[in-house]
Amino acid sequence: MSMDGALEEMKDLIAWSFAHPERSRSFDYSELRVQTSAPSSAAVPVPNETLEQTRIVRVLRTLSPLEAAWLRYSYAHRDALTEWDDLALVACQIFNKCLAQFPEATPEKQKRLQGFVLPALQQIRNQVNGNRKLYSIPQLIELSADTTGATESCWKRDWAPFWRCLQTELINLDHLSLLNAVQAHDGDQARTYEIGRKCVNAFNRITGEPQMRLTA
Repeated sequence: MSMDGALEEMKDLIAWSFAHPERSRSFDYSELRVQTSAPSSAAVPVPNETLEQTRIVRVLRTLSPLEAAWLRYSYAHRDALTEWDDLALVACQIFNKCLAQFPEATPEKQKRLQGFVLPALQQIRNQVNGNRKLYSIPQLIELSADTTGATESCWKRDWAPFWRCLQTELINLDHLSLLNAVQAHDGDQARTYEIGRKCVNAFNRITGEPQMRLTA
């Protein structure tokens, strides 16, 4: 599979995992501990889909808080209340990252620039999910008028550079987060296979006969 295909598959996998709240409700709780081996008393095999969901939990926990928050915000398709913490974390860090590139911005202008952050988050999330842009420049100016005071006459000079910075940083964050998630997922699969292989070998040594086989 190509890397682009792997990134798209990761998007679908995250969306699928969070679409089953009855089995994956622990995704948003920091105290979650994932058990990677079955207890000796376990008699019922764990369903494959549950194993895959716990793998996504492990994968997201290996990423930086910003990367994990962005992937949940972009692809988990949760309600606004549930995704608020992730949205706030991404908004704060991306705003500060862009603001550092505009040291000449006065405190008053910095406050006004905040009005572009939420539209940028909404627009890029929409685009990475295969949809069109949410806002044209006139729509964006109208939407943020109360906060930013932006006008069409001064858009290119005063506001467009920051708007482009927000979008660029979010697109880069999306690509890096998905890439790291794919790598962590592949590594987790490899470790799971290796653990299974060792268990099969141990079983065969104990029984004296190769009654079990594990294939990749």
